[in-house]
Amino acid sequence: MQEPDKVKPIQPGVREVLRNANFRRLWLAKSISEFGNVLTTLALVILVNRLTGSVAAIATLTITLLIPSIVFGMLAGVWVDRLDRRRIMIISDGLRGVLVLGFGLVGSTDWLPFLYALGLVQAGIGTFFNPAQNALFPTIVPKAQLLAANGLTQTSLTVAASLGGALAGVMIAALNLFWPIFVVDALTFLASALLIARLKLSAQEAAPKTSTASARRFWPEMGQGLSITLHNPMLLGTLVAAGVALLGLGAIETLFVPLLVNELHSSEAWLGPIQVAGTLATIVGGSLLAWWAGWLRPTTMICWGLIVLGLTVGLDGTVNAPWQFILLQVIIGLVITPINTSIVTINQNAVEDALRGRVGAARLTVTSVAQVLSMGFAGTLGDLIGVRNVCFVAGGFVIVAGLLAGRIFRTGLRPNSTKSGPAIQPH
Repeated sequence: MQEPDKVKPIQPGVREVLRNANFRRLWLAKSISEFGNVLTTLALVILVNRLTGSVAAIATLTITLLIPSIVFGMLAGVWVDRLDRRRIMIISDGLRGVLVLGFGLVGSTDWLPFLYALGLVQAGIGTFFNPAQNALFPTIVPKAQLLAANGLTQTSLTVAASLGGALAGVMIAALNLFWPIFVVDALTFLASALLIARLKLSAQEAAPKTSTASARRFWPEMGQGLSITLHNPMLLGTLVAAGVALLGLGAIETLFVPLLVNELHSSEAWLGPIQVAGTLATIVGGSLLAWWAGWLRPTTMICWGLIVLGLTVGLDGTVNAPWQFILLQVIIGLVITPINTSIVTINQNAVEDALRGRVGAARLTVTSVAQVLSMGFAGTLGDLIGVRNVCFVAGGFVIVAGLLAGRIFRTGLRPNSTKSGPAIQPH
């Protein structure tokens, strides 16, 4: 008697992932979008600095770009689950591609209110794009390949961000103009929209995940993503890991330049080699993760990765020469992609498709609040206790994030746990 054909198991490697045409299109769209976003964000920071020379004005810009995630994040999550996610992303790209051209009109301090308002609107539209993209991702990538796919994506996002930052500096220095930057960003939005439009989804994959019939259910659904997260130890662990870590990392992001320039009396030119070292290390870390995805446990990578990251951030406060930052940045680059990739993968696997938009938006809202709080207090703490001591405090927050997340994850991985819900299976 002939044996039935055995179903060939899905391979988790990066080569197999890249054979997926839908993944390639979404991956390229996401990378192109990140390149354009960083290009414009850095250009706006440089523009505001040239017009005002004010750190407060730059901080206002940074916080303005983060506020929509806090105010509109939950709202966006509900609509992402109620509407066609692909259509949401295409419309979002189209609108932002037009709006970004408006930044080219800003030429004096009189236009700053317009710049802030336009940045607020554009970032608000972006709050719909990211949850839709993250929710759609697991529908086009098999579960066994998610870790490898996310690792490849996180690595490409880092490379795209570095290239965007480098190109912004080169274009502004060479042309002494800002409007070409915004034209390039508009083209990246167009390219992203075209790639997303080419996604070949089944009727079930493209259909809305939640009925839009009952308007009375809309407001309760806004809080549903956070409620689900708080009652699922796996999701709660990733939220604590990211949120508590960002309470420290947001401050470092704000104070790194003052530490390099004011404390060490070094040139801003060192930012280039430091960024390049971090980018190359991130590529190595992401590549190793993509190839070893089948043998790594996401929860372990998050916990130990955060502890190593926290120790490294704390060591920033002991640096006496700028070249030492390069060594520390290499360590950070090696661990940051496994941490981010594992957090994303756990959330994709632990949430059913109909709820991914709301859960993802809730996570983005909480982490944005943590980042804004950290940035807001960074300057005050730096003046009170010194920039170096802020590094020690920030590193402590990151280490605590890893320890707390590990404790929560252990609850979710217990076989007899009744509160874990649909948690991922450890690799």
